[in-house]
Amino acid sequence: MTTADTAARPGDPYDRARLPALLMVICAAVLWSTSGIVFRLIEDAEQWQVVFWRSGTLVPFLIVLIVLRSGFRPMAMVRAAGWHAPLAGLFLGTAFTCWILALAETTVANAVFILCCSPIASVLLARIFLGERLGRSTVFAIACVIVGVGIITAGAIEGGRLLGNLFALGAALGFASYTVTVRVRRDVDMLPAVFFAGLFSALVGLVAAGGDIAIGAYDIWLCTVLGVGQIGLGLVIYTAGARHLPAVELTLLSLIEVVLAPIWVWALLAERPSPETLIGGTIMLAGVAGQAVVMMRRRRPG
Repeated sequence: MTTADTAARPGDPYDRARLPALLMVICAAVLWSTSGIVFRLIEDAEQWQVVFWRSGTLVPFLIVLIVLRSGFRPMAMVRAAGWHAPLAGLFLGTAFTCWILALAETTVANAVFILCCSPIASVLLARIFLGERLGRSTVFAIACVIVGVGIITAGAIEGGRLLGNLFALGAALGFASYTVTVRVRRDVDMLPAVFFAGLFSALVGLVAAGGDIAIGAYDIWLCTVLGVGQIGLGLVIYTAGARHLPAVELTLLSLIEVVLAPIWVWALLAERPSPETLIGGTIMLAGVAGQAVVMMRRRRPG
């Protein structure tokens, strides 16, 4: 779950903070990787109720965070972000919502492997809307993602899980659209966009649940873990580390989430990915990782 392209370039004064930054980004990826297992532990709450409580508990956390990071001038931060903040929030809120729906309708492995096409989708959107060029390694990665998604989707159709895969694809496109929108305003703190995302997703969950948001205390606790613990705390840790790392390294480190998420549910709940998921996911991971490695070598001095 990459939130912004905030990394510093290699060789800058932040290099001394490289090791702590690596550890923080890894911790954030591990934290995000547990979303599937936490969702599976929810006992009675329906998926739209989870959407509401997950984002609903995130919103007050973000309000406090914005107040603190703005020096107790939250509205100044919101105004500085401009209209890009609610637009980016709309995209990210869509991703928040689709992610929960994906976990409810398909396996964790299917969902996270499809989600890993988000960096490639970001590149394509940046090409269309920002005019950025596509290198050969990126084209190869795009081909791998298309083939991988096709294989996973074919398996999902046979297993009756196509809807969940489509929701996962919606989450990936939502994250990609958010990333590109935020990059347009990389000169300002776009934390308000995450606030708008939480607010939008919570409202959608409330309406879709028909106002019936009464769930047990245990499920509320797990939804709080999903919202405040994983998105909120994960965001704080990730942002602190991402400032000191190049974007290509962040892409590679984000794959930790993709690898670990299916392992948690397989080890603890015996939720096994299908052969098609493993094959397609491996192809996608190879494409994304390969593209990041090529970019890293190009940026290496000398």
